[in-house]
Amino acid sequence: MQIFINEAITDGITAYLKNNSLDNFTKSHIFELRIIEFLIKLYGKTDILNPYTIKSEESFKNNLMVYGATSEEIDKLLSLLNEYHIWLNSTSRDKNNLMKEIFKLLSGLVILKNNNVVISSEEMKYYEDFLSLKDSKIYQIVQMLSTNPLEVKNIWPEAVAKSKEEPIKEEPLYLSDAEYEKYGLIMTEVKELPEEQVKKLNAEIKNRDEGDNSGGTTKNKPWQLVLTSGNGYVDALVLFSIMCTEIMIGIVITIIIRRL
Repeated sequence: MQIFINEAITDGITAYLKNNSLDNFTKSHIFELRIIEFLIKLYGKTDILNPYTIKSEESFKNNLMVYGATSEEIDKLLSLLNEYHIWLNSTSRDKNNLMKEIFKLLSGLVILKNNNVVISSEEMKYYEDFLSLKDSKIYQIVQMLSTNPLEVKNIWPEAVAKSKEEPIKEEPLYLSDAEYEKYGLIMTEVKELPEEQVKKLNAEIKNRDEGDNSGGTTKNKPWQLVLTSGNGYVDALVLFSIMCTEIMIGIVITIIIRRL
C-alpha cells in the first residue's frame, strides 16, 4: 500500500473509506479514523479526501492551513500522528504527552475556524464532544497512552478561555501631535520617516520627557529640535527632515514673490 503523508494518515483514510462503504476496517486504527472524521468535519470531505485521491500531499497540507494555521503547526500535527502510529506498533507502549500535544493542536484548529466562519451549534458540539473525550474508545486510548488523561480532557476548555481573553493592544507607532510640536516637528514630517526611525525618535523624545525636561523648542528657533542626550544619529535625522521642509518653504516663497 502506498503511503500518503505518513502511515497514520494513510491508515485513517483507509479505515474511513472502508467504514463508509460498510466494509470492515482494522479496529486498532479507530483513533486514526476518528482523526480523519474530525478533519473532514473541520475542512470538508473534498479538502481531505481529494488530495488523497490525486496523491497530492502539498494540497492536503495547504487545505489544513485554510483558516490560518501555519505550516509549522500542520507539520507538527502530522508528525505527532506519525508518532502515535509508532507507539501503536511498539511493544513497550510507554505513557507520554503525545495526546496532550495532539489535542492542543486540534483545539487550536477549531478556534481558528471559529474566528473565520460561523460554526453551527451542532458542529461545535461535535468538536466539544471529541476534544472532551466523550467518545469512550478515544478516552480509553488516551488513558492507555497519556501520563495525565485529565490534562488532555482540560485542553479544550482552556483553549476556549484563552481565545476569549482580550488581545494585547499594540503601542501606536506615533506619539501625539503635541509631543512632536514640543520639539518643533509636525506629524506630516514624522510620518515621512521610516518606521524604525520613528521608533528611535519616539524613544529619544520619551527619554527627554522622563529626564531633565530640557528638550523643547526655543523662542529664537522654533524649528530647532533640542535633544542633548548625545544621540547624534536621531538629532541629525530629525534636523535633516526639518531642513528639507524649510528649503521647500523657501522655494515656495521665492516662486510666489517672483509672480508678484
